[in-house]
Amino acid sequence: MSSIRAFDRAQDAFNLAKKEPVQQKVLMFIIPSKVKQGVVKTETRFPYAGRIVSAYASCGTAGTTVTEIQVERCSQSDYDTIPNWNNIFADNLKFAADAKSTTNSTYAMADDAVHPDDHFRVNVVGLGQGIEDIVLEVVIQI
Repeated sequence: MSSIRAFDRAQDAFNLAKKEPVQQKVLMFIIPSKVKQGVVKTETRFPYAGRIVSAYASCGTAGTTVTEIQVERCSQSDYDTIPNWNNIFADNLKFAADAKSTTNSTYAMADDAVHPDDHFRVNVVGLGQGIEDIVLEVVIQI
């Protein structure tokens, strides 16, 4: 009986050692105060390889009409020459009229792969009337 328990403990330890911990990092974009249509000038680099697993957006003041946002990405080599920005979403991220957050925290991705040193930025392609203080979160599993 004790040999079975010892075997079970050894098997549990082996199984735990094999499992790699799942790590997630969050890219956050903050667009304070009055939001303007177009590309937000702040760009950020993500130093790890990974996969985009979800996105979420909220705002301090909801707009009275729909707001559409793209999170765009380009590679490090493109960034250093002529940036080729592509929307990470299959469809734009949307705030419904009078909504303080997106209604769904998971969006279909155009390409969920993230390569080391990819750069990201925000592009407000449709500005809702009166929206203010947007925060975007992109969760990346590394």
